[in-house]
Amino acid sequence: MKKLFLFSGIFALLGFCQVQAQEKVEIKGKLDIVLNHSVVRLLKPVEGRMVEIASAKGLEEGDFGFSFYPAEESFYVIGFGGPNSLNNNYTFYFKPGDKLDLTINDSTYTLNGKSISSENQVLNKWHNEILNFEQKVVNSREKYSRGDHTMPQIDALYKRTKTFAKENPTKNKQFNHLLPILLDVNYYSLMGEYFQTKGMVVRGKKDLIGEFLHGIKPNTFTHAASDVHQLPWGNTAVEGYVHILERIRKPSELNVPRTYEVFERKLTYLNNDTLKGDILANYLYRQNEFEKYDEAYQKYGELITLPKQEELNMSTLIRVAKLKPGDQGLNFKYPNLQGEMVQFNDFKGKVVLLDMWASWCHACRAEVPALKKLEEELKDNPNFVVVSITLDVPKDRDKWLKAMKDDGTEHNIQLWANGWTYIIKYYNFTTIPQFMLFDKEGKIITLSAPRPSDPKLKELILKHL
Repeated sequence: MKKLFLFSGIFALLGFCQVQAQEKVEIKGKLDIVLNHSVVRLLKPVEGRMVEIASAKGLEEGDFGFSFYPAEESFYVIGFGGPNSLNNNYTFYFKPGDKLDLTINDSTYTLNGKSISSENQVLNKWHNEILNFEQKVVNSREKYSRGDHTMPQIDALYKRTKTFAKENPTKNKQFNHLLPILLDVNYYSLMGEYFQTKGMVVRGKKDLIGEFLHGIKPNTFTHAASDVHQLPWGNTAVEGYVHILERIRKPSELNVPRTYEVFERKLTYLNNDTLKGDILANYLYRQNEFEKYDEAYQKYGELITLPKQEELNMSTLIRVAKLKPGDQGLNFKYPNLQGEMVQFNDFKGKVVLLDMWASWCHACRAEVPALKKLEEELKDNPNFVVVSITLDVPKDRDKWLKAMKDDGTEHNIQLWANGWTYIIKYYNFTTIPQFMLFDKEGKIITLSAPRPSDPKLKELILKHL
């Protein structure tokens, strides 16, 4: 049986003399799951964002391994999830000379042998404590949106982050310092994912939101940016933190979370300019029009100071500079429910609202009532049409059909894109729901239209009819 050990990025992290002086970390593992793409990644947080150090591909019988010389003791992540995903990725801590033997399956991991460091034993204990809720949040597309049964779990998790580190000290002072911060980061990462993708409906009631939310005050996320940034998904945690605060402050704006006004409010929830730079870089990345990018960058661009922030900003600028209002829309072609091919040019002479969604996207489906109301209000105008395109993957086709039946939208223009296909690459959007508006000539009005729940969308449509 062949073992695969990869050395990657070592000399970029260390000088040759340092390599000779230090002991290497050795990781031995088995992937106990059949995947179409068998790739296990070793990731490291850099400025709060996950960076791939090495990957093991072409695994034989699931065996994989990594061997590297760490520049310093630090947190790392191992898993088969995407580099930017909380899903199927697990946190570890390595010092020079550490060894790790683990087995990863489709929902968790287990440690093997006796040569497990005390730090990784503690991290494994934490992982096992939160596994059930974590799987609900990041490893499932089911909606855990009812506060009456989910909020007690969230409340218990929050309280546990305040006691776990004290109950599980190690002899490693640096690890002990970072562990409680890691628990906070872990918590806010999960909550950001939960509130944004699992559809928690915040109604402003204490019994629904949970008393802990009302105990969170602006600027309490006061850990030094240098601490947050050396922890896995530190950047995601900051987003989750401000997202929760925004939900408490403005529950009425649940369905319009990415407006410029909301972005500006989120900056006020932090008292650290470096962390504000993370929020700015993430906001800019979500834009797909230069005008909206430039509006925020011209006012707050000085907050972007770190290399990773600059890198993300430059990639965004290159992307948004390509398409602008007045450019011709893409003549896509996808089948409808009857299997007939429908293309964008079929709608010439009409103002077109393009609705990009998926059956598993709760935020998308939360817009359905407002979208149906908009269509009803404009039904007598023959020059307006809504075209919905799902990004559901083939295995979820039945869920797509059921979602339309449940939402009462099966009679609309519904197109099947067969997953995340070329239309995404062309328009360069990164999240859904995504609404795009085109004029009667098929030219771009905006690639970031307000959501149907925002009255500004109807005003914009009427302006071009």
